[in-house]
Amino acid sequence: MEWKRWISMVLCTVLLMGAAACDGGEEETPTETPQAPGEEVPPEDDPTATVIDLSNYAYAGASFSVESKYVAEYLNAATPTEALAVLEKYANAGYRAAANSIRLRWKGNGSDSYVVSLADNAEFVNAREYETTTVMINVTNLIPETTYYWKVSGEKENDTSATDTFKTTGTVRYIAADGGANMRDLGGWKTADGKSVKYGLLYRGNMLNGRNGGPKLTEKGIATFKNELKMKTELDLRSQNKDDANQSANWWDSSLPYVKVGLSQYTGVIPFDSGTGYWIDASKNIYGDPEAAAELKIIFETLENADNYPIYMHCNAGADRTGTLAYLVNGFLGVPYEDLVKDFELTSFSISGKRYRSKALNGEFDDSGVFQNDSNNYVAFELMHEMILQHYGTQGGTLQQAIENYLTSFVGVSKTSLDKIKAIMLTA
Repeated sequence: MEWKRWISMVLCTVLLMGAAACDGGEEETPTETPQAPGEEVPPEDDPTATVIDLSNYAYAGASFSVESKYVAEYLNAATPTEALAVLEKYANAGYRAAANSIRLRWKGNGSDSYVVSLADNAEFVNAREYETTTVMINVTNLIPETTYYWKVSGEKENDTSATDTFKTTGTVRYIAADGGANMRDLGGWKTADGKSVKYGLLYRGNMLNGRNGGPKLTEKGIATFKNELKMKTELDLRSQNKDDANQSANWWDSSLPYVKVGLSQYTGVIPFDSGTGYWIDASKNIYGDPEAAAELKIIFETLENADNYPIYMHCNAGADRTGTLAYLVNGFLGVPYEDLVKDFELTSFSISGKRYRSKALNGEFDDSGVFQNDSNNYVAFELMHEMILQHYGTQGGTLQQAIENYLTSFVGVSKTSLDKIKAIMLTA
């Protein structure tokens, strides 16, 4: 019976809000579903009705955040010490950030199936469509700071409902795609000159092909990539036949572009300026990658072609090589360091584990700039940042200028190419 199905979905949501997925395991799932109007009333399906009725469940323009409470708390941290306290509080507890969903409900008219149309415009141009046999759905992957319009149609003649609206708030857009993990949109961050990085163009996350039992995008997840996100290019930062399970084609559609570039991470992409070539610190077992410039040149050539978007970039964990590239891309676009480091540390709320800017000691980040340096991994986000400023910055200059200097003088990306990428990725 429909009311039993409704009760089971509500119970599942309660469990999710308690940080436990309904099916257990490590899968990242929506953590919060805002209370919908009329929540206490089970959804109805009245075969005698003609037009589908939203009135008991309409949002009427109400707002809700796409960010979970603990992600919002972390983003609102005003100092590094406050940020670390939030990270230690939630990351240690195993909290998994995910895409918040919103529940859409209606009074049905006895149709065997319904189609929900959802769009960011009242004309429903390029609307998402969801087909369901129930009178309630949860929708995810919503863009923050957007007014959404939705309506429902059934199988009877002229039975489409009135249109309802709601607004999303927040900055970080987490992505839900079945089998995937640590996925988020790189858009939404503000630049120093008042612009914003556009949503829906460049995404970051974990591997897609399940190497060594890792995240593997399912057929359902593939459908999300293709039909909802319209994902086009896969930018794979792993090394061919080394740590990629020999992947050689686009995972969600072999006919679409697949760019494989075995990128290094953190200080490995920075050359030493002494004339000896690349930066080496034997005491920390850190060695620069002599192929870094060529690798990054291919990546930025991919980014300057508007036909390649939307792009999904990843390594295995979606943290280190991916985090390095995210820093360079959003950094040269003008996103300040305070937000670049937050985007990086958000991975700590994922199955990939902690990624801090530097080692934590007595409630503070130390000044080494290195979080981990052992046989398992090398994580040195803040040290990379400091070296970019040291070797490519100028007195009184900005981080954006330092990264641009790095990309033009070392990598060999032209100013024209960088301007093309800015035109693609930044709001006017």
